[in-house]
Amino acid sequence: MVLGEIEGRLDTIERQGVVRRSAASGDFEFRHVLMRDALYDGILTSRRAELHLRVANAIERRGSANVAEFVETLAYHFSLSTKHDKAFSYCLLAGRKCLDIYSLEEAERYFRKALSLIEMVPKCADDQGLATAVANLLEVLYLRGDLLGLQVAADRYIPRLQALGDTPQLVFALYFHCMLLQHHCDFAAAEERAMLALATAQRLSDVRAQAYAQSALMFSSIILGRHTLEAAEAEGQRMLETCIKSGDNYILNWAYWMIAWDYVSRGLTGKARVWALKLIESGKQREDNRAIGMAYWTLAWIDIQDNLFADAIANAKRCMMTAATPFDRNAGTMVSATGLLLQGRIEEGLAQLLSLKKWALANGWRYSASGVDFAAGPALAATGRIGEGVRMLEEGIAASEANGCRAMATWNRMALANLYVRMLASKERPSLKFALSNSGALLRVLTRGNREAQRLLAEAIANDQIHELSISRGRIEIDLARLSLLRKRTDLARQHLKKARLAAAAQESSFMLGEIESIEASFPAAS
Repeated sequence: MVLGEIEGRLDTIERQGVVRRSAASGDFEFRHVLMRDALYDGILTSRRAELHLRVANAIERRGSANVAEFVETLAYHFSLSTKHDKAFSYCLLAGRKCLDIYSLEEAERYFRKALSLIEMVPKCADDQGLATAVANLLEVLYLRGDLLGLQVAADRYIPRLQALGDTPQLVFALYFHCMLLQHHCDFAAAEERAMLALATAQRLSDVRAQAYAQSALMFSSIILGRHTLEAAEAEGQRMLETCIKSGDNYILNWAYWMIAWDYVSRGLTGKARVWALKLIESGKQREDNRAIGMAYWTLAWIDIQDNLFADAIANAKRCMMTAATPFDRNAGTMVSATGLLLQGRIEEGLAQLLSLKKWALANGWRYSASGVDFAAGPALAATGRIGEGVRMLEEGIAASEANGCRAMATWNRMALANLYVRMLASKERPSLKFALSNSGALLRVLTRGNREAQRLLAEAIANDQIHELSISRGRIEIDLARLSLLRKRTDLARQHLKKARLAAAAQESSFMLGEIESIEASFPAAS
């Protein structure tokens, strides 16, 4: 059929009201979707498949010079034809295209379609095609924050990839399974997975696979506190160099983040902040907006450590404005609620935080859920539920000790010790109603609080992951000074505040220096 004849027929059905020209593109479109569907359904299935194939072949020929522009259309038409191998290939290309611009729902749809084609027509793709589709689907599910879906996909497909032998895609899949296990707080199993991924990547001599494997192992090492500061800095630099060589935006973002998070876990907020800002700069240079959102929620957690709660809320808002993925929006929401609570908006922040924790536990975000106890426990106590708040912190300590997350155990110990210290040092008399509803908990604090706080702080100091010049160590020393003052030991209080001042100066914490000066001003005058 010649072009003039086609245009004539289109003009005829346009006059009949079946189609119209789009004002924007000038293309013909159906006036109503129901009319389109009725005409389409009236074509025999075999004829429809033939027409879709003819359209796909024509687009492929005419767009061969820039096929990437048409991959979604080609995936659609080939998927409705009998050319299953091309349908698979274009679904894979379309999915990757969507993934690269964080159009995650569309990306997931294409990758699932590709995998369904393999289930229906196994010969439509080779082993590498299968492996690539699986690895890409796992990445999409992780970025969407769909950890339950990630679990299902990992359980289903990773054994199939392992049966194919060593491939880069197996390493990528093991990486995402490792991250899933981290979120489930199964850190020992995650470390095993990371080691398996690294051994596979080393056998392959594949730089991108090595970047993913090194990153997975680095995260496990941070959580489990495997390295000294010097060893962690050296390992972080090696990981970063490999990730830069890989040219993979996803893993390079996490390389910067993991270096920052190692410093967060040690309480070295100054260096953590430097690396979070480097992530922003790197993201801008690479034109990867995801890096920006990641960096802002990371900065917000650093602000929380530094007691800069208004800054934390502001950075969480910046995250929500710039986040490219649901994963980062979830992280931003969690830190925002924590900031609200610690800023003094206790009822509002606590309600949000407890709701988020419930959601996180139900959706496989257990690591994130465990990270709110240090703030929610004391808030429960402040709202008249002392026993519940203490139990939350004690359970958080026990869970972190059991799963090996050393920093989380320490943060909960510090929060519980600080709760005891504040209650013991408080000069406010509780209301009769408050005292009666919390009588057991108050009695425990009065009789055992000082001793319990000292034990908790001694255990926190024993964690060698916490640097002696860290913000965490400074906070520990301040609470030890307050406990010393309760026992009339001004001499010991001075020693603890001297150590706290060194930490505050090292981290450039004006807030902590102010606390120290306030305590020192309360010392009895020298005789």
